[in-house]
Amino acid sequence: MNIVGCDLSINGSGFTVLECNDNLDVTNVFFLGFTKIKKLVRHLNNLHIELLPKNYSEYPYHCRGNIIFDIFAKYYNPGNLDFMVVEDYSFGSKGNTFDIAEVIGGIKNRFYQLRIPYKKYSPSTIKLFATGKGSADKVFMGLAFEQLKNGLIDDSVALPSYESPKADLVDSFWAAQLYRHELLYLKHGEPYSDILKPYGEKSIAALIGGNKKVKTAPAMEHETILYHNEYLN
Repeated sequence: MNIVGCDLSINGSGFTVLECNDNLDVTNVFFLGFTKIKKLVRHLNNLHIELLPKNYSEYPYHCRGNIIFDIFAKYYNPGNLDFMVVEDYSFGSKGNTFDIAEVIGGIKNRFYQLRIPYKKYSPSTIKLFATGKGSADKVFMGLAFEQLKNGLIDDSVALPSYESPKADLVDSFWAAQLYRHELLYLKHGEPYSDILKPYGEKSIAALIGGNKKVKTAPAMEHETILYHNEYLN
């Protein structure tokens, strides 16, 4: 089972692929992020920070998703993916909301055309799972990742910890990790042991219980979106 978690935006999309064995143990992790700043470009075995093309901003928004997807496909074969997980839109976002939607829609469509089923998790669901707090900021998300990562990202890359592009990778990682734990729950009928650290019951609430205070629906209740053969060649 290969799961890609996606934190999508106009300029700072992040992707994490969790490659898992039949027991859903993680056997390999792949990270891809984007930047406009040349000094932040990195190319390691399992991590790539790609410089956005110089003419990227000249393309209409509905085409930019194709650029992002094609770069992803340069580093990781999307045909090897079994599932896609997306952090859904934040309804508190301000700015170029419709432009963001066009870029994200383009990326989603390319995965959809490959018949890869996917789920959308609200930002608060992912944050609750990762940190025990549905309103967690980038710092809390990053700290939770650092506690769990076990060398997933080499510290020698020296990326700013709570800023893009590393923050985009962190968010995409937690999206993929949430779906992996959903599969583990379905497999075993109970929360998997590594979810108990460090946030215990609050993380489990994101998976199966939700959070009424911030209107966070549990991950298990989010719809799985399948492809439709009659519209795909």
